[in-house]
Amino acid sequence: EEPEKLSVATLKTDRSKMQLNFPVTRHYYSDLAFDQDMEVIDTPYGPLRIYALERSVCDTIRFRDDIGSKAVGSIVRSYMRQENRQMERLLAYADAMRVGKIVRTKLEEGKE
Repeated sequence: EEPEKLSVATLKTDRSKMQLNFPVTRHYYSDLAFDQDMEVIDTPYGPLRIYALERSVCDTIRFRDDIGSKAVGSIVRSYMRQENRQMERLLAYADAMRVGKIVRTKLEEGKE
């Protein structure tokens, strides 16, 4: 399923124009938050910077008003089906990002 728009993490100081052929929502981060747990993977199209799965789940919950409740619910359910999920790591990210209570609620909803 193709998303309606792409969400992109960027530095607070980055105001460059993105020339893309589809809708993009930018989420701005401080230098420290931007680089935390980022890794680079090689793709046929060049290097791609991605975040840890648990951080990404917390980011979707943090930006749930922009992303939409249907998409957030789908992401949480998908995460809960992962055999390699790391719940302690997820909850640590959630608490650090100040969305711990909301993440715990969404996890309970995702079990249903």
